[in-house]
Amino acid sequence: MIRPGTVDASLQRVDLTGNNWGIETYDCAYLVVTDSTLSQNGFGIFTQSALGKAALIAIDRSSVSRNFYGVDIGGVGPIYATITGSTIMNNGHGLTAEHGETRLAGTTIAQNLIGIKGVGVVYSQGNNFIFGNATEGPAPTVVGSK
Repeated sequence: MIRPGTVDASLQRVDLTGNNWGIETYDCAYLVVTDSTLSQNGFGIFTQSALGKAALIAIDRSSVSRNFYGVDIGGVGPIYATITGSTIMNNGHGLTAEHGETRLAGTTIAQNLIGIKGVGVVYSQGNNFIFGNATEGPAPTVVGSK
């Protein structure tokens, strides 16, 4: 678990299974999760920017499954999350985007009770698979590549 303060962390090939919190960050400046598995946790990835500091989160080629909350992005500060080539499946809540901007590319969000929820902005490259959730939630805003 990553706790309060300014943190720069890069996690690769990490398996976090059976914890209350897989990854928990507060006011994290920079977090990268690559080629990792977060499964059977209360929260797979929880990030919050409560002190108004910008948080930059990247999740790439990772699996977030069988958690109560898969990926939860919240807080009052600016948070920018990018999720690419990943799978968010079989969670209670797949992607909870309560704040900031979340960008999806090549990601599967399927077989969750709630696929996407929250009032944060979710953008998509249009190449994601968001289907088969009990409640799909709001569709992401499709944007073109730049």
